[in-house]
Amino acid sequence: MAKYSSADCGFCLIGGYSILAYMTSLSENSQAEVKDKTALGVAWREHQYLGLKSGEITQDGFFDDATGATHDQLKAGNGTNRVGMFNFNGNSAGKPYVGWEGLIQVGLDRKASVGELHAAAGRYTVSGQVDQGIILHALGAETGASNTEGALSQDAGASSSNGGAGILECSALTLGTATNFIAKIRHSADDITYADLITFTALTAFGAERKTVSGTVNRHLATSWAGTGWPGGGSTATFAIGFARG
Repeated sequence: MAKYSSADCGFCLIGGYSILAYMTSLSENSQAEVKDKTALGVAWREHQYLGLKSGEITQDGFFDDATGATHDQLKAGNGTNRVGMFNFNGNSAGKPYVGWEGLIQVGLDRKASVGELHAAAGRYTVSGQVDQGIILHALGAETGASNTEGALSQDAGASSSNGGAGILECSALTLGTATNFIAKIRHSADDITYADLITFTALTAFGAERKTVSGTVNRHLATSWAGTGWPGGGSTATFAIGFARG
């Protein structure tokens, strides 16, 4: 079984902010909510699963006031809700990621100490589902319109019937002469003929979105990207896309 360390973390994206380079740790957990149903006269406690799950994450790191760095990401304040995506073992297609439908920032900690780099930390409660999916497009920059169909697609071995959730995290966007950027998740039964599965909302600035689908998701998954007037005059998008089958 492979082992991984801090050097293997591929990305941490929260609401389009790419903050891995400013982080020193991330702790995430998911849990089932239960209720004690032990009655009098019973020797061992008994619990009932309530059908509810929850999660939370804590992110520690360095204070940095560069555009798109930790201060930018955290200064919006407590109560802000963002889509999140984190990879533990390599920024490449086919690798797993943890995704969050919503991360509500519930705490911001900043610390200055003599002889130390300033620190910044965020605490979040998960609002909605925690996804366990695979990366379809690794975090990276694209200047043209293209797709990952064929050799770069991801093969699940079979189709599935319970839908799923796709995440787009775009950490930087320069439109040039284009007017927007549009990313899609596409699926195919044979890796030859593809159809749109998810079309993310057109972007005019960096950002993130999670979308769900129901029903059949075909065996092969790929991504495509283009936009109105894309590419045009220096157009560049830096983004990651993932999908979790239901």
